[in-house]
Formats: sequence, C-alpha cells, structure tokens
Amino acid sequence: MLYTRFSLSDGAERRLVLSSSDTHFDEEFTQTYGSPLGAVDCWVEAVEADGKVAARLRVPAGTALLVKSRVLWSADGVPREYSVSHYLAARTVLSTRTRRGRTTRPVPARVVVPRPRTEAGPAGPPLRHSATSVHGELRAALRSGLLPVGTRLDEQELATRFGVSRNSIRRGLARLAEEGLVRRNRRTGTTIERTIADLTLGNGTGWDPAETGRYRAERLSVATVPTPPFLARILRTDEPTITVDEYRVYRDGRPFIVYLRYSRAGVPTRPLSCDSPADFDELFAQAHGSEVNRIETTVHAVRAHERTGRLLDVPPSTLLLLKERLLIDRCGTPCEFSHSYYAAAGVALSTRSSA
Repeated sequence: MLYTRFSLSDGAERRLVLSSSDTHFDEEFTQTYGSPLGAVDCWVEAVEADGKVAARLRVPAGTALLVKSRVLWSADGVPREYSVSHYLAARTVLSTRTRRGRTTRPVPARVVVPRPRTEAGPAGPPLRHSATSVHGELRAALRSGLLPVGTRLDEQELATRFGVSRNSIRRGLARLAEEGLVRRNRRTGTTIERTIADLTLGNGTGWDPAETGRYRAERLSVATVPTPPFLARILRTDEPTITVDEYRVYRDGRPFIVYLRYSRAGVPTRPLSCDSPADFDELFAQAHGSEVNRIETTVHAVRAHERTGRLLDVPPSTLLLLKERLLIDRCGTPCEFSHSYYAAAGVALSTRSSA
C-alpha cells in the first residue's frame, strides 16, 4: 500500500495507528484534534499506476490499482484529514456492510483541496510536484461537481489553486485526457468532456434516487443454470439451479453498467428500479416476501474481457470497477448476489459512515 495523508488542521499531526483496534484509532484522533471522530467519507476508484507510484510499489507502470480516498470529520463538523491509499488490485478487495435504517450517502458536494503545510517564505509556499496526487484531486473535483462539463481549464489558475507546479497540472490533465474526461486542443485549450458518476454503496439502487431518470436498463438475457459451488455457499442453497439475469444499464444514453444478478430459481424476477415507478425496497419485498436488511459489498479492479468491453463500449483490457453485492433480508436469508461492471475512468463508489 502507498498511503498519502494531508492534515487539514494546522499544527496537528496524528500518529499512524497500525493496530486492528478501532479504540486505539479513536483515542489517537481525539487526542490530536480535541474532538472525537464524527464521520468518515470514503470513495473508491480504480486507476493504472504511473511511473512514480509503480516505482514505490515495485510494480510495472500501468499495473491496476484500487484507490481509496478518505476524509475524516471530527464530531464538531470540521474536516481534519484527507488521505489517499493505493493498493495493488490483484491482491486487494475493499468491502463494506450496510444495515438498512443507517443511511449512507454520497460524499458531500464539496472537495477538500489539500495545501502544503509548510509556512510560506518570501516566495510563497513550496510547490508539490506529484502528478499522481494532482490527478486524484482533479478527479475528486470532477466527482463533486466543482468542474462541470464544458468548463474550460486554465493550467496556471489550477496550479495556483491546487498549490502545485504547472508541469504537474499538465501531467495530471494528460491522464484525465487518456481517461476520456477532458478534451485537449492546442487552439482551444482543455475542456471538461465528462464528469465522474458518484455512486453510493449504501442503498439498493446504487445511485441517488433523484437521478433515476438518467438511467435505462436493457435486459440482455435470463437463464436457469446449474448452481456453481461458490454461489451455493453465498446464497446458502442446495437447489440444483439458479436464475441469472443480465442487463446493460445506460446513463444519459451511454452504456454504463453490465449487471448480472443471481437469485434462487422460481423466485419472481425483481424489476430494476430504473424500469419501475416503485422504489427499490418495495420491489425487493414484492419479489422475496421480506424487506432487505443488510447489503454486503466488495469492490475489485479488473480488466475488461472482449464481450464486457463491447457491451460497455470500451476496448478489451480497459480497467473496470467490479462491485459484488449480496442482499440479505430481515430473516437473515441471502436473496440476491450480483456483479456490476463499470468503466473505471468514469465512476467512483462512495459511502459515509458515522462514528
């Protein structure tokens, strides 16, 4: 893991806590900032390692990484830390468990831009030179809506705003161009082409219900197949067959998700919430006879196979985020298991948890 932390409170520096005990972390946080931990905003993305990160992790450039960004808020409502953790995707999955009734939501529509903590001298604060951190911070600004589609970017203004060298901004923008998020032209400059979809891990749909109209599902197939051993274990079933539904979900008319859902054979097919006026909880209860109680989610970074790439309109081997999700009802019965594939460049998966 490569871990970078920015302290947002002048003069305060929390020691790293490597213990598995949350108690030790909470004590250290309270001692450092004079207020207990109040909330944690977290979002997960997948990127390819640039030369600098690859060298530090001792892997080839272009290696798939999972990137976890995190903002720690104290109980008095002040953001105290912003951190970015890079993990080797081949060795790491990130998971969360959400109980219904404890609401999680996307990270607030503002982004904390870290500044150098060294005091300014006559020439101003020293500049950071990491294109990696700039790339992540620009993606956070896109994700939060601070840089909407059509915005024309000025490199010098961004360099001043982010406290980095202009060359670092240029390299960060080049990576965004490779991801298809900005358009660069020598005559007209750099313009935001697409934003990053911020999808919450804590609800049934995966997106803000207010944005349901932006989504449309195309059912590709439905089949009854022999139950694979791993699904028999996950769904706790000894039935010989299960039902597999495959969908392609569009966002604003563009292919956005390839979604596979596995459920017990004979269970009524649950319509996707973007195809029904009913909300997710009502549709789940109608299909399974009980409300959803718990959502267990695991996030991976994988490469697109030829068919998945074709469905998402991306080249084979494009980096994808894979979200595995298990829905458990109030009786404790696992009802549905699903795989959702997203082109990694255009999505972040986020959650907020309260201390």
